[in-house]
Amino acid sequence: GNVPLFIVAILYGRWMGALAGGLGMALFDVVGGWFLWAPFTLVIVGLIGYTVGAICEKRQTFGAYVLALTAACVIKVVGYYGAEGLIYGNWLAPMASVPGNLVQIGVAAAVVLPLVSKLKKHAMVVSWAASRR
Repeated sequence: GNVPLFIVAILYGRWMGALAGGLGMALFDVVGGWFLWAPFTLVIVGLIGYTVGAICEKRQTFGAYVLALTAACVIKVVGYYGAEGLIYGNWLAPMASVPGNLVQIGVAAAVVLPLVSKLKKHAMVVSWAASRR
């Protein structure tokens, strides 16, 4: 889910990123049976999408993409650590999920970073062609 979230946020900005991340992944939690997680996901991943989109709206450079995905990583680790602490009432146990969260963002970044500049060019061509109609 992080790959399409990052692509949407980078290509279409903060609000689409927030919607794609927050609503999309919260609905996934509901459909997948993780009802308790859905409100946390709505907020945490919505904030991730908003942040990535906001950073990339201002600068469309590889460095900005890396900065945005680094911010996403921090938000995910801190956000889900806090959510797990609240849900389980234990502030040590959430440490076990930190490596998995890091891997999720790392793998998504490894997929998104090489693709996004090509997708950005394609999105601009499609947008230009649509505006000419």
